[in-house]
Amino acid sequence: MKTSRIIIVAFLTCIVAGMLALFATTKNHEKNSEKKVYNKEFVLPAFSVVVAEEGADLHINQSDSTIMTIEYIKDKKIPSKIYEVVNDTLHVYSGLRTFVKCKKINNIVVQKAFWVGVYKFTPDSLTIKASGGQLYYNNFGIEEKSFNIGIVARDSAYVEVRNANGNNISVKSDNANVRLQCKVKALSAKLINKASLNSNMPEIIKIERDSTSSVEI
Repeated sequence: MKTSRIIIVAFLTCIVAGMLALFATTKNHEKNSEKKVYNKEFVLPAFSVVVAEEGADLHINQSDSTIMTIEYIKDKKIPSKIYEVVNDTLHVYSGLRTFVKCKKINNIVVQKAFWVGVYKFTPDSLTIKASGGQLYYNNFGIEEKSFNIGIVARDSAYVEVRNANGNNISVKSDNANVRLQCKVKALSAKLINKASLNSNMPEIIKIERDSTSSVEI
């Protein structure tokens, strides 16, 4: 076979192989698209405390309504318990991504949650307790109102507060990482066991730490 024919055959083979690969990819994409994501809304009773249990994927926004939206994936096993409201407390469990709208939150508890995002709340005071897991609090884009924040973090937890107007902020951190990328009027902190604190410059500051912990202002 002449060299030119060999080149032509090889070229055509590559084209056919590419078309087959594209066809297979398209079919696979169509098959995956059948596993649609769909949402369901549930009206909730009022609460002011949120507990994100181990593995929970939770996003919370301020609203006049009290609603939870749960993101379901077709053919994915639905957990036996996704959430429950007990007295004044909402518990959110792992397995599905959840979106909560509510009027107010005073206390947030993180129990090794996969993700907790809290957006656009300005309570009179807020307490965050994190045992492992990560929490991000962000008030970007809303009118600033100063409020007090208390943070207790341990067990390699990560807590970040952004775009808030912190009046008095207290931090107790035991082997956890706290970042205050917000306004801070008065900051008091106690850090132990390889804890770290990163904060914007406060007007008043009082920090205690052991030799294993670090502070960056």
